[in-house]
Amino acid sequence: MNGGYDTSSMRQTAIEFEVDGEKVDGVMAGPVEQTRRMPAAVVCHPHPVFGGTMNSPVVIAVCYELAQMGVATLRFNFRRPKDGSPAVGEGAVRDVATAFWVIRQWDHVDPERCAITGYSFGAAAVLKAWAHLDNAKAVSLISPPLNALRESRLGDDHRARQIVVGDDDKLVRAGEMTGIVEAMRQPPALVRIAGGDHFLAGHEKEVGQTVAKFLANSLVR
Repeated sequence: MNGGYDTSSMRQTAIEFEVDGEKVDGVMAGPVEQTRRMPAAVVCHPHPVFGGTMNSPVVIAVCYELAQMGVATLRFNFRRPKDGSPAVGEGAVRDVATAFWVIRQWDHVDPERCAITGYSFGAAAVLKAWAHLDNAKAVSLISPPLNALRESRLGDDHRARQIVVGDDDKLVRAGEMTGIVEAMRQPPALVRIAGGDHFLAGHEKEVGQTVAKFLANSLVR
């Protein structure tokens, strides 16, 4: 599944890393012509219990668009919760924290120019892993669950932060999201995708370009 993108236009390498003694599958991607010390971003997918994987169309769109801007990415498959719970557990937090550590060790990556983005469950996992992400220069959250956003420290942060949500999202209502963001002490940028629901089908390119442009503006120099 590639969301209609010609993924041959970005270089991809399958990798594995270990979390809690378990193997986690991932893919490092980036421009075909790679150079040392590239900026990079971790991209976190939607809920694994409901079919989300590192190859979900929105995730691929973000990785593709970042590659076109000279930014490497690491996407990975969250470990499925052993109890099947839909909640973001400590296992997911460790997956995110470890993935961010891994990308900063990659030979071609500048560890001082790394960012992170997550979609739905992936966004909630990023928020819950916030204490482990001090070295992230920018954060973009796609359709983050409202409760996760309310309970987060996002509004107390001075880094570049962005939220992307579909105007027709029935799970993460854009109007309610706007109210939460506007009440924050340091509000992040908020982008509403016209006609987009929670799955953002048909809007993958727009979302990918929106996220990639925001992160690249913070990382590319």
